[in-house]
Amino acid sequence: MLALLDPGVAVRIPEDGRPEAPVEGPPGATWAAHAASADATLFVDGGSELVIDYGGNREVRTPLPAMASRVSVSPDGALALAWSRDSRAVSIIEIATATVVQAVEVNRPPVDQTIREVAFARGAAFLLLDRLDFVMVLDLALARRGVPAALRPVRIGPPVEDLPEGAGPVLVETARGHAGGTVLALHPDLSTAFPVMRDSGNTTAPMNGFRIRGARPQALAELNGALRERAPGLYEGATVLARGGPHELVVSGGPGRFTACARFDVEGEAEEGLVLRLEA
Repeated sequence: MLALLDPGVAVRIPEDGRPEAPVEGPPGATWAAHAASADATLFVDGGSELVIDYGGNREVRTPLPAMASRVSVSPDGALALAWSRDSRAVSIIEIATATVVQAVEVNRPPVDQTIREVAFARGAAFLLLDRLDFVMVLDLALARRGVPAALRPVRIGPPVEDLPEGAGPVLVETARGHAGGTVLALHPDLSTAFPVMRDSGNTTAPMNGFRIRGARPQALAELNGALRERAPGLYEGATVLARGGPHELVVSGGPGRFTACARFDVEGEAEEGLVLRLEA
């Protein structure tokens, strides 16, 4: 986990829970990410510049072709995507050389929208658009070779116009999905989480979705890895939820396989920043 503190200081916290030495970025940094393979910490501040700190030994500032307030790193640590919620363009950066490979614009109907969230899986980046009706699939292998990386739209449902402020995330990388090139995209109006694959067609198959019962869902999170058997018949898992209230746990072997659901309530309704632990 990487925590961005004020003013522009990033602290990496490994699995043992012992924070590493802080890394200083721009004072007005709005987002930070870490690439373990290059020991690089990346910062953006809403402007047109990316700052990369390499292990505290050197800092490189790279001009960006589009404004960026968020930055996401691919699982292999080779590429980063710098983007903004109010921008229709995403910058692709090679982390080892701190160079911009290319900029990709999302500006053609029916996908002439801004980007809401970004996720990765097996050599592809997935860009969820603002109205939650399309996920754009970006082939990172093409981008690394310098070939123009065309975005391929995958439709997941009708446009969503009234998602409350602060809702989300609704697009998540999954531990099992990385190898299969799959992410999960939540569509609140359909109460379904759809797996979107690197090789998906123009639309998702409804029978592959995970149906959520009860009220209209507004966020999605994955347990860290999988449930672990702590004692006979007692399983354990942990995740971080944005707020308390009613939640639903979906345990599944994958699309088309056995799926079970259970509803539970978490204390701390509407209170932000809770670290919640679930035992089932």
